[in-house]
Amino acid sequence: MTNTPDSHGRAGSGKSPVTLQQIAELAGTSKSTVSRVVSNDPRISRATSDRVWAVMKKHGYRPNVFARALAGGKTGQIGVLTSNISSGFFAEVIRGIDLQTAASQNHLLVSIAHGGDDYARLFNELSLNGQVDGLVLVDPPLDLLGRDLESGHIPLVLCACAVPLEAESWRCVDSVTVDNQRAMHEIVEHLVGTGYRRLVHLAGPSSIYDAGQRKLAFLDAVQRHAGIVADVIENHLIRDDGSRTMRERYSDPDTWPDAIVAFNDSVACGVLADMHRVGRFVAVTGWDNGPETEVLGITSVEMPLTGLGEESARCLFDRIHGKVEQKAMGRTTMLENSLHIRSSSLKA
Repeated sequence: MTNTPDSHGRAGSGKSPVTLQQIAELAGTSKSTVSRVVSNDPRISRATSDRVWAVMKKHGYRPNVFARALAGGKTGQIGVLTSNISSGFFAEVIRGIDLQTAASQNHLLVSIAHGGDDYARLFNELSLNGQVDGLVLVDPPLDLLGRDLESGHIPLVLCACAVPLEAESWRCVDSVTVDNQRAMHEIVEHLVGTGYRRLVHLAGPSSIYDAGQRKLAFLDAVQRHAGIVADVIENHLIRDDGSRTMRERYSDPDTWPDAIVAFNDSVACGVLADMHRVGRFVAVTGWDNGPETEVLGITSVEMPLTGLGEESARCLFDRIHGKVEQKAMGRTTMLENSLHIRSSSLKA
């Protein structure tokens, strides 16, 4: 006779943990179906999956994800590896990934790397130890893509990054990006159309994909206008970077350009803070369109941050569940941005 588990997930004696067979009996299904639910098999209906998970939750049944992985099953965990959490960009992207992950009855495991070497180490650990079914690399350092990717790797998706032409071993990896070129051209067109002629781009670090794309787009955009003087200063990521450049590079306000195009909103805020200290202002634009931009009147590019995360997760689940073969050529999805023009880039 099979003992019925109590409310604590134990069998009737109070000593034996609830079994997979007992969960199946309580859910009115078979042991193999429960196993498929635990492994997130897409063939199982949502109603059946919800019923089984409800029974497991009620009786405290916790599947052993590592044992399932070693047996060739799914862990139900999705990995996210990011190099930075210094702005709202990362929080919103991860939120988008989590929305899709939760909707698929999976869980999220987020790791934060401290520098390029740490990113590579964590990538190797997560992709080799069977802890996750797939991995989203958020804004990975470009030198990681310069390393050969081993065949037979777990499903991967690049978020806010694309595979470089020379990275042959990464050709089967999907990527989700935004249209940096179009948005940067809109910024430059707006500034030139407003009457600004000396433009400076405070670009991001060269290790960041978006930074390189925006820098190239800025240089291309200014070359399309006669009489424009342009400069690029790299390695800007956080607020202090913007403030430091204003103090050190432009210590004399008479040398200031007409307009500063910042890599992101954090850098733009640092520029404005130093301008406020001096008591003189020039046009400034940001990127990300965070909550502070509307309050401070900063012209900024709104990126579909949650959408980046959601689309990355969708691509990953396609690979995990076999809707797209692992050896299939990587897909590139490019999302659109929108420019919000505010007082920081308008002439008084």
